[in-house]
Amino acid sequence: IFVGIDIVSIARIKKIMGNINLLKTESVLHSVFTKREIKYCSSLKNSYQHYAVRFAGKEAFLKALGTGLKKDFLFSDIEFLNNENGMPYANCYGKTKKELLKNKIKRIKVSFSHSRENAVAIVILEK
Repeated sequence: IFVGIDIVSIARIKKIMGNINLLKTESVLHSVFTKREIKYCSSLKNSYQHYAVRFAGKEAFLKALGTGLKKDFLFSDIEFLNNENGMPYANCYGKTKKELLKNKIKRIKVSFSHSRENAVAIVILEK
């Protein structure tokens, strides 16, 4: 079992994402979040909380994987969606998926939470 946890300031994410010059380049947003994550988060009233918790999830995921954010690992290769009951789950692509297979990871468990100020995520990877 491998565990990663991360906490993010929602105000920090809001400040970064609220920068109009940054968001003019759509590729910046897509380098962190997948199209489905963007569609989901943008549809919600407090979208910054949902972006922040997914950002924390990506950080926690890479900590659990033991790679950190290396040059060849992309945040957008880790996708967090919600099932019909609202429970988050992860999809992995590219280098991240290859690393999971290499390490024989069979299950990914995710838990998100947020207050008005902070978002926290924990990721558990099981062999």
